[in-house]
Amino acid sequence: MKIFSDSLTINELKNTQIFYDMMEIKNFKLNFSKYHLTLLSNEVEVLKEVYKNLIFFPKKNINLGKIKLNKEWLNFISEFYKRKSQIKKFDILIPLSATKGSFLRGNKSSSQEIKLKIIFKILSRIDDVSVVFKPHSKSDMKFFYDEIKNFKFNYSISEDHLLHLCQNCKLVLTYHPTSAQIYSKYFNKPVIEYGEYDQKIENKLNGQARYFESVDKRIKFSKEELENTIIRYLNNELISKVKNNLPEDNLSNLLELMK
Repeated sequence: MKIFSDSLTINELKNTQIFYDMMEIKNFKLNFSKYHLTLLSNEVEVLKEVYKNLIFFPKKNINLGKIKLNKEWLNFISEFYKRKSQIKKFDILIPLSATKGSFLRGNKSSSQEIKLKIIFKILSRIDDVSVVFKPHSKSDMKFFYDEIKNFKFNYSISEDHLLHLCQNCKLVLTYHPTSAQIYSKYFNKPVIEYGEYDQKIENKLNGQARYFESVDKRIKFSKEELENTIIRYLNNELISKVKNNLPEDNLSNLLELMK
């Protein structure tokens, strides 16, 4: 049996492939036909379209919905971190980027480093804000520590599971596409995405965020608008406009489905 799951909607899955195409990341052949059964988060035909028919399935495939957002799994994460984590309720979650520079070489856009420094500066002007940064395994932590020492605000670094952090924050602030945006939708937490992509990607996505169905507010340039939006969300003057419309997962019905 092969589990091939994600937490993306169909549109978000297609936008992810657009990103990979623009970044010239080639799809590798995925051959699952040797398995008796695959458990999926989207329909076979959708996956074949997105992966350009370089994905192969066995005769029996079951679409279980959003496996990563299965209720039993979320309950396990919640109970585990109640015992293990030092992180409690806090204001802003910021997932750190896995990449440096811009998305596409040779195309003009603000680098990940510049966007993060702008966010540091804005946070240092907000009174009594509590921030948790979640590093990616490929995040440049030397750059992070070298820069953040120049700013003063209350922050911590956490390696806890993103689901736990999304559940306990008040607001998710991002400067790149991230699965935290997807997870936050489940908990009805507002999501801000700051910064533009390279112009080639912007044109291809018609100015939308990569995970546009999970982002409440996208701010490409204005630092003033970003600061005001953060403050308004923290003061409960704005609420998430993204509806929690995730389809029910069928993982708990797996035995019945496999009969």
